Amino acid sequence: MIRSALAAPVLALALGAAACAEDAPFFVSDYDGGNVYIVRDGAKRPVHGLREAWVFNRAMTWLDAKDGADALVCYSTQAPLLLTGRKQVSRWFAGPGAEIADEDDARSRFVKRGGASSLDHVSLPPVQYPIEQLPRAELEVMRATHPWQLLVVVKGRSGPPLYASPWQAQPGRLDVDLLDLYRRKGYGGRYAQFHFILFVRTTEPQDEATVVFRLRLPGRPAVVPSLPVIRTAARAEKEGVPVCAVVLDENANRLGAGDVAVTAAVGGKTVALADAGGGVWKGLVRGLPVGEYTATIAAAPKGGGDLLRTTLGIRITDGQFLGYEERLKLLALDGKPVGPLTGSYRGAPMFQAIGTPQESLVQGQTAWDAVKGDRHEGQYFNHGPSGPAYGFHFWESLTERELDADYAYLSKCGWTLTHLCQNWWVWERLDAGGRLAPHGAEQLFAVLSAAARHGLRLHLAVSHYPLGKESQSWAQYGEAGYRREDYNRPDSTFYAMFKAYLRDLAGVFRDETALSSYTAAGEGDPDCGMTFVNETHDAMRALDPNHLFLGEPHLNPSPYPLDINYYRRDGWKPLLGGMRTYVIDNKPFEHIAVQFKLAGLGHIFLGEGVFWGFSNGARATDRYRTRIRQEFYTGLAYRLPILLSWEERITEDERVVFDQVRRAVDWSKPFARPRLLLRLGGNPNGFIRYEKALSRIPLEYGFLEPDAPAPAGAHVIDTAAPFDEAALAFVSDGGAIPDALRADLPLRIPAGFVASYSWSEDRTTLLAYLQETGERRGVGEAARDSTEAGDYSYIDTTCVVPKDTAIDAWEVECVKPGRIRLSIWRREGDALVRVGEGRLVEMARPGLHRFSLDPPIAARAGDLVGFYIPDGGAHIAAENGGSMLYAKGAVTEAKTPLARWETEPKRAAIRVFKAAEAAAQRTVAPVSAPPAGDIVLLNFPAADLAYRLYDLAEKRIVREGAFRQTHRQEAPAGARHLFLMVAPAGGPR
Repeated sequence: MIRSALAAPVLALALGAAACAEDAPFFVSDYDGGNVYIVRDGAKRPVHGLREAWVFNRAMTWLDAKDGADALVCYSTQAPLLLTGRKQVSRWFAGPGAEIADEDDARSRFVKRGGASSLDHVSLPPVQYPIEQLPRAELEVMRATHPWQLLVVVKGRSGPPLYASPWQAQPGRLDVDLLDLYRRKGYGGRYAQFHFILFVRTTEPQDEATVVFRLRLPGRPAVVPSLPVIRTAARAEKEGVPVCAVVLDENANRLGAGDVAVTAAVGGKTVALADAGGGVWKGLVRGLPVGEYTATIAAAPKGGGDLLRTTLGIRITDGQFLGYEERLKLLALDGKPVGPLTGSYRGAPMFQAIGTPQESLVQGQTAWDAVKGDRHEGQYFNHGPSGPAYGFHFWESLTERELDADYAYLSKCGWTLTHLCQNWWVWERLDAGGRLAPHGAEQLFAVLSAAARHGLRLHLAVSHYPLGKESQSWAQYGEAGYRREDYNRPDSTFYAMFKAYLRDLAGVFRDETALSSYTAAGEGDPDCGMTFVNETHDAMRALDPNHLFLGEPHLNPSPYPLDINYYRRDGWKPLLGGMRTYVIDNKPFEHIAVQFKLAGLGHIFLGEGVFWGFSNGARATDRYRTRIRQEFYTGLAYRLPILLSWEERITEDERVVFDQVRRAVDWSKPFARPRLLLRLGGNPNGFIRYEKALSRIPLEYGFLEPDAPAPAGAHVIDTAAPFDEAALAFVSDGGAIPDALRADLPLRIPAGFVASYSWSEDRTTLLAYLQETGERRGVGEAARDSTEAGDYSYIDTTCVVPKDTAIDAWEVECVKPGRIRLSIWRREGDALVRVGEGRLVEMARPGLHRFSLDPPIAARAGDLVGFYIPDGGAHIAAENGGSMLYAKGAVTEAKTPLARWETEPKRAAIRVFKAAEAAAQRTVAPVSAPPAGDIVLLNFPAADLAYRLYDLAEKRIVREGAFRQTHRQEAPAGARHLFLMVAPAGGPR
C-alpha cells in the first residue's frame, strides 16, 4: 500500500533564535576562475572541494535492456537518501585546517579550527538525484557551539542560493521543500543537481567551532520516467516510441502490477503500460509525427490513494543528419552541401540583474553597454552605481525558458551551430563514472530541443582533457584503479567504464538531428592521444552511425599549423580536423588569411578562436568585435566547413550577413584552386609579407606542400628563397607573376583595401571579404602607416601648439580601438617637461574621436603634443615623415632627459585646440579613412549574374544589382568591412 503523496510539502523550522545578521550570500560560477565562489561580507571565497574528486551519488541505479527497459531509467535505490555519516552516498569537503568526519552511520561532524576568517564551511559537491522521488531535504543539527546556516545551490548558477536558512545559534531541525523551490525557479526537469553547504560563524577568526548534523532526502511515492526519448520518424513508425518508467514507494521499492495501474498520454493518444517484470513499466506509442512532445505518465494505486504523475520529454526527428562532402570540403544535408556552419562554444551565457525579478540574458551591444560598468569582475562584487551588473550561468543551470530565449536570439543573429564540452574544472559531467549522468542527459535534451526549435545544431565533445589534468575524475574511476596511462591501454578498466557511458549516451541521442557531431575530447584530443581518439571514434561509429565524428589535432602551433595533415598520416581515424587561432588572435589580421589558406591543404575546420577572455572582450569590446568579424568573414570567403569561436559574447550579431550569404549560395559548385601557389619551406613568420602584398592587388594564392608537384599552369613561389616584394607584381608591372594570371582577378578594389576571396570554377560565384587597412596608397605614393601601440608613450615633435592657449579639446584618428591619454610637453634644454595631461579615454571604434579636457591645459606656443597608448592592440593613424619621439611604457616622471626617448620618422593624426575655436579648419587629415574609389568586377562570363555588397558594420546590403561580365560600383563612403557576393541571377536566396 502506498502512503499518500504530500499535496503541499511545507518548510518547517524548529530552531533557536537567529544570532547573526543576514549577509545575503551570493554565488559565483566563475568561468575564468575555474571555480565556484561565495561572496559574503564583501569577500570572495572558493567553495571547498570543487576541485577535488567528487563522488557520484552511489544510490543511483540505471535500468536498461538487460532489466527489461526499452529506454534508460535512472532512480535512487535509497530513500531516505543519506548525505551524511558513514552511509552517505557522496562526500563532504572542508577547508585547510578544518575537519569533516563521520560521527556515526547517519551523522557527520564539522570542526572549524582557527583560520583567517570567522566564517568557514563544509561543502557537498554537486549531488544529482530524481527530485520528484526525493523532494525534501531534512537537516537536523544535534550539536552546535556557534551559529550555523544551510545553503542549497543549483550547480552552475550564479546569484543567491536556491535556499538559505536563517542563521541559528542552537541545535535544531530544517525541513525544506526543494522541489517546490526548484519549480518556482523555473526548472521543469525530473533530476536536480545541488551543492549543499553548511556554514559556521565564530566571534573571532581563531575560535574553534563544532557542528554535528544529519542531512537526508526523504522519499515519497513517485513515478520516475526514463531519460528523454528521441526517435527518427522512420524508426518510430517501424518500432514505435517506447515509454518506460518505474513507480516507487516512499522507501524506493519498485511497485508492480499488483500495486498500481500505469498509463501514458501523449499526442492525443493514451496507452496502458505493462509491468515487464520487477516493476519496470513500459509501452509503445505509435503514430507520432515529427515534433516535440511531453508525455504524461500516471500511476493509480490499486488500494486507493493519490494519483502519481510525471512527464517525459519525447522528440520525433526527420532523420536528416549532417554528413560531409569530401570533394567540396563542406558539410552536407541529405547529400546537398549546406555551406559553412558558424557559431561558438556556448557554455556560460551572460546575464544581468541576477537574482532579481528582472534577471535576463545580456543580448547585444546596447544591453552590454548598459551593464558593463567600469570593472569587469561580473556582478558578484558591489562596485556601486558605476560597477558591473552582469554575471554568468553555466549551461547545465539554465531553465528551459532561458535556453529558448538564448537560442532564439542566436538564430536571429545568424548562428547555425553551438559547441559544448564537459569535465573541465567544475563544468558539467555527462560521464557519471561509467554511466550517463541523468541530470546532464536531461539538460542536454533541453539544449538540443531549443536548438532544434530555432534551426541550430550542437557539436558535442564527449569528454575533455585526461581525467585529473584540471578536473579530478569521479571517485568511482579512482576506486576502479584509474591511472593516466590507461588512456593508452584499450584493455583497461577505464576504457570499459568509459565505453559503458558512451553506450548510454548513444542510446539516448543517436536519433537527434539537432546534434551535428562529436569529438572525443575537443581540444583535449592531442593530450588524450591517438589511441583514445580512435577508440572513442570506433565506439561511437558503432553505437551511433548517424553523427559525424571529428578530431581536434591542432591545439596551438605557433604561428600556424603547418603540417596540416599529420594526424591522418599518423593514423588518426577522424577525417575532419579542428584548429584554433589563439596564437594569432592578437596579431595583425593578415595572419587569419594565412592560417585559413593553410587549412585548405586538408580537411580542416575552425574549432576555437577569439575567446572573450583571451581577447579582453570586456574592456575592448569594439576591438574584439572587429576581430570576430575579420575571422569569420575570412573563413566564409575561404569556405571552411565549420567556424567556431570560444565563449563568444555580445558580438553574436556578427553572423547576420554570414547566414544571409550562406543561404544565397549554391554550395554544390566547385571552387577554383588559385594558380598562384606558395611552396612551404620558409620561415612561417614571413608568410604575412606575402599576404600583405598579394591581398592588395588582390590576387588570391594558395599553399603547396614542400614535396608536392606543381599543378599544370600554376606559378609557384618558393618561400625558402629570400623574400622579394618587388616580384609580387605582374610582369608588365615590373614583377615576376605571369600576366596570364591577370585573368584570375575577379575584382579591383579601392586603394587602402585588401581582399580575401574564393571564385567558383565556372566563375559565376564569388565570395569576397574586403576590409580597409588604415593605409592609403596612390600611384607613386608611399603607404601611410598606423602608429603601433605596444604600451608606448609618444611625443610628436611636428605637432606644435601654435600659440599660447588654454587647450580644452583634442581630436585623434583611431585605426584600431583602445585607450589613449593626451599629454602636453615643453622642451627645456636637453629635457622634456610635461605641462599637463588628460584622463585615460577610450577610442571605441575606428574613426575620428573628439575629447574634452577638464580642467584645460595652459599651453604655450611651441609646446609639443604627446600621448600614451597602454593597449597593445590599439592604433592611431599616422603617416611617414615627421619626427616622433617614443618610449616604452607609461612615462610617469614630470621631467625626462631627451636621451631617454627614441625617434621614428612619423607624424600622428592628432591635434589639440580650444573648443571655442573648433570651427577652425582641421590641421590633421583622417589618414585612416578609406578614399573614394570603385569596386570593379571583371573577368566574369557572359551570363546573367547578380551581386550584393554588404556593409558588415551596418549588417545590411548597401549595393546590389545585376550585370554580365563586368561591373563598376562606387565603394560606399566610410565603410571599412564589406562582403561581396556574386551568384547567378535567380539562384538560391
